[in-house]
Amino acid sequence: MGLMKEADSMNGKIIGILAILIGIWQIAIAQKMYQDIRRTVKQPKLTIFFGVTVCLIIGVIFLMVGGSLLR
Repeated sequence: MGLMKEADSMNGKIIGILAILIGIWQIAIAQKMYQDIRRTVKQPKLTIFFGVTVCLIIGVIFLMVGGSLLR
């Protein structure tokens, strides 16, 4: 029974690390999107920034889930 708990704990840590990496990647993509929009689009629509905001929120959620799995 103890071996199964260790395996579950290890799987949780791996998933946590992956979630953190995905969160960091998602935030980096949102930042790049925002910079590209500001640089190239003359009159950006509000929905574009809504998409960037959602991208950031998803990144933060992944970071929080990953951090909680590593506890």
